[in-house]
Amino acid sequence: MTATVEGHGRRSSPRARDRFGPDRNACLAGGRPHRGPRTRGPRCRPASRDRRPGAPRRADRDAAVRIAILAFLADLSTAAALAWGWGRRPATVYLLLGLPLLSFIYLRFDLVSVALATWALAWARHRGEALGGAALGLAVMAKLWPLALAPVFLLRRAWRPAVVGFGVLVLVLGAWWYLTGGPKGPFQVLTSAGVRGWHVQGVVGSVLWIAGRGIPVPEAEALRIGFAATWMKGLLFLGLLGCEVAIWRRAAAQDRDPAGGTALAAVVALVVFSPQFSMQYAAWFLPWTALAFEGDDDGRTATIAALAVVLTGLLALAWPDPAAVPSGWMKVLVLARNAATLGVVISWFAAARARSRRERDAPLAPV
Repeated sequence: MTATVEGHGRRSSPRARDRFGPDRNACLAGGRPHRGPRTRGPRCRPASRDRRPGAPRRADRDAAVRIAILAFLADLSTAAALAWGWGRRPATVYLLLGLPLLSFIYLRFDLVSVALATWALAWARHRGEALGGAALGLAVMAKLWPLALAPVFLLRRAWRPAVVGFGVLVLVLGAWWYLTGGPKGPFQVLTSAGVRGWHVQGVVGSVLWIAGRGIPVPEAEALRIGFAATWMKGLLFLGLLGCEVAIWRRAAAQDRDPAGGTALAAVVALVVFSPQFSMQYAAWFLPWTALAFEGDDDGRTATIAALAVVLTGLLALAWPDPAAVPSGWMKVLVLARNAATLGVVISWFAAARARSRRERDAPLAPV
């Protein structure tokens, strides 16, 4: 954790040093909510401004330390949830899988949502549906991606307490967000604050980038290419819905724990169909990859997911400022990472189909 913070201040460009945003610095420094344009979530305004020389850099470092401590504690909390819910081995595998991301992940809030989502499924496994639903609601309000795991609760018989817990948390926190951030906040989160191009690290953007269909330009602290038309995003959304429905329908027909390969495929599909694929998204895969290694038929899927995490770690080391234009070979590395990510979903469907075929043919086998 200390090495991450030191490297953050020593090697990052001014743009990269502000990667967690001035609003988060204000929140950590003790601020008050306010309304403002391009709201990506509940924002804060600094309570005071220090104009002394060197004060911005010290404030930036202090904020980075606070974020790193919070992310580190969330990381340990995820491991604890895995150990309590599924055993020590998945917890150990989770910690090992996260090693390639240590160069940057402790400067992000994503591990907080990962911890909340993992505890949600762990509580559901131990018949704590109400607590699990509340934890998932809190995770969704931190980051939207845990919503892909909501069908886990619908597959259980006692799903009503989970729905109540989830709904109460989302309504209360959503109302607070609306009152403090303004009516445009949720809309701007869903539309990525109105960005126009495809993220070059996303699945679509990486194909356009390597094919030379446009010039990457900095936009919203990332390189983007081309024009992401609304109808194209709509097609991606429909594809995502179809993929998620197919994943959870297959999961409902099988008597297996969905917290492993199924949860991994659902979360990865969300990234595959997203116009953006930031490096920290790889942290979303970690607990479900660790659990997928425990499954009988999910080992290949988990291995491909682990490869995607490792390639993301290499990207972070070779490309510390995502808004800067990198060398040409970085296109190949991004494309390889995205191919591995897509391979996770394909591998899971192939394994699920093979498993269904074996179960269908099992009664015909000689006794």
